[in-house]
Amino acid sequence: MSKPALRITEVAIAPAGPSATFDLAAGSSLAIVGPAGAGKSLLLDTLAGRSKPARGKVAVKGSVSVAELPSKTRRLTPLALAPTSNRGAEALDRLALWDVRKRPLHELSPSQIAACALLSALAADPQVLVIDEWLDRLDPWTLPRATELLRRRLAAGGVVVLATQRLELAAAQLAWLAAVVALIGPAWERQPVPAFRSDEALVVALDLSEGMLREARRRRSWRRRFARVCGDAMRLPLKDASVDLVFSNLTLQWCPDLAAAFRPRKR
Repeated sequence: MSKPALRITEVAIAPAGPSATFDLAAGSSLAIVGPAGAGKSLLLDTLAGRSKPARGKVAVKGSVSVAELPSKTRRLTPLALAPTSNRGAEALDRLALWDVRKRPLHELSPSQIAACALLSALAADPQVLVIDEWLDRLDPWTLPRATELLRRRLAAGGVVVLATQRLELAAAQLAWLAAVVALIGPAWERQPVPAFRSDEALVVALDLSEGMLREARRRRSWRRRFARVCGDAMRLPLKDASVDLVFSNLTLQWCPDLAAAFRPRKR
């Protein structure tokens, strides 16, 4: 059996916090989700070898590249950040930076600056690519282009580790994310939601409307099939301890009693 590209053994980022253990093989990816202050950046720094874990060990096979901007950026341009190669030119084009490649970064939009942070890391062709919330800042037109570049990295045997505050972004990418870890509470002091492998998980779409479920079935892809259940969010028709992660998209505002809506999720 080949050695995993990234091995995390009993790693904790807080002295009294819980630990995590998992392997990421070549071509795998990991999303770390959670609110601000949950410890996402600290965990990413630990996985990238920039910070020592409070406990445990991180082993990386191959090079690690962190998507980031240099400390001094006023005179920098996207062209200066991209390698002088076909790979660099392709990254400029795919990230919608080609037309502004000679503009200073301070003249670019927030989405274009976020794309610049991804630029050099994507073009460097590392074994492990670490991205800290930069995808959150991309506009809706650039995000699909960036995720397509990440899919290519995975197809070539690379590993992608990203952090995000946007649950909908992580959920939208579940087709190519191998595992998700949710951090709850400051500095990972509270128990994280267990990691799960999306390629092995059973995804269940639940809606009160049979019409919406029929539409979901019509739109689902053969690459990512899912079960459909007609039920009330206030009284989930699911067995106790049968679900690892619950994702709600525009549902809670229709629940008159939030406490009652969250109650079945706790079981």
